[in-house]
Amino acid sequence: MDSKTYGDLSHRYRHTSDKKGLRSKDEALAYKTARMPATQAAINRCLDELPQHYTPTISLDVGAGPGTASLALLNRFSDLQTILIEDDPHMWATGQDLVPNGQWIRQKLKASSELPAADVVILSYVLNELPESECSAILDRLWQATRDYLIIITAGTPDAFSQLRKARHHLIAQGAHILAPCPHTLDCPIQGTDWCHFKTRLSRSSEHRRLKGGDLGYEDEKFSYLILSKQAVSGTYSRVTKSPQHRSGHGSFEVCTATGHLETITYSKSKSQQYKNLKILHWGQKITQNLYN
Repeated sequence: MDSKTYGDLSHRYRHTSDKKGLRSKDEALAYKTARMPATQAAINRCLDELPQHYTPTISLDVGAGPGTASLALLNRFSDLQTILIEDDPHMWATGQDLVPNGQWIRQKLKASSELPAADVVILSYVLNELPESECSAILDRLWQATRDYLIIITAGTPDAFSQLRKARHHLIAQGAHILAPCPHTLDCPIQGTDWCHFKTRLSRSSEHRRLKGGDLGYEDEKFSYLILSKQAVSGTYSRVTKSPQHRSGHGSFEVCTATGHLETITYSKSKSQQYKNLKILHWGQKITQNLYN
């Protein structure tokens, strides 16, 4: 497998409208080696938001690709029964090796799709592939199949976030509560050219670096996500929406609050306890208001 295979695949996904399916086994292998580690890192980060003692028994991975999301779930919940829906033949073949004990269903995701019920339903890096005319109906199908949590993860780009914001609005209208990242179900305060996204860092293998033509031993994956709950979510908090600016003796950070507003918080060393609390904040962290008041 050469770096050109991954380069062609990456260019097609990033710069053309052709985002559906793979063209060869080599592309599937390139995806598995060079792209899958980053998507799995983002999924792991999102799963951190699930309640600490939550133990689902069955999951539904829709548009599963090679089973990336199911692998992440199985790493946390070893006794989990996994159902994976995928239509692409090359992704299907790769996934059969990676998640051999999963229940694989060869099916294209459509508005008319019948989906089995599951405790956790996950749609990972698929939202941008859904036809706009069917998106709302497909989201309804996913929500109907959800017993506890619906997790939607997408690329951390302005266009992807715009799609996610529409999905958020639609699902709230269907009665969804938000577990993360939003601390409210009011209108999203992030508008215009800004977008809500987060970042996770992962290590690169030597083969990973070779395929991507990179020298760094790590990469940062930017992503946007929603975890929607069937049950009401308790607790009041704010979410750090951008990388905090920590400087010597002072700093600032932006939060989205439970009242549906964005606020910029500043702090200084003159307030010693507040300074100790805030200088270690990180992007994406959930915090209570008394931490910065």
